[in-house]
Amino acid sequence: MKNRIYKVKKLPATNNKGTRIKIIDINNLNNITIPYNYKFKNTLDIALNYIETNLIYLKHNFSFYDKNVLYIVYNTKI
Repeated sequence: MKNRIYKVKKLPATNNKGTRIKIIDINNLNNITIPYNYKFKNTLDIALNYIETNLIYLKHNFSFYDKNVLYIVYNTKI
């Protein structure tokens, strides 16, 4: 199995846009910015929900914080 790592950052609200979540795929540097969904408790839950519903990976392995950045690791079949 190969690991897939995502870097997740919470972007603060500005005068024009609300709070957002930026998800960066470390393996190929693709990224997406999604709106903050207040039905979830925290940034981790929002990112996990987005990745698991929109991307096709096997299972969430673990996650960790480094300073103010969240990293999420998935195991893939590839």
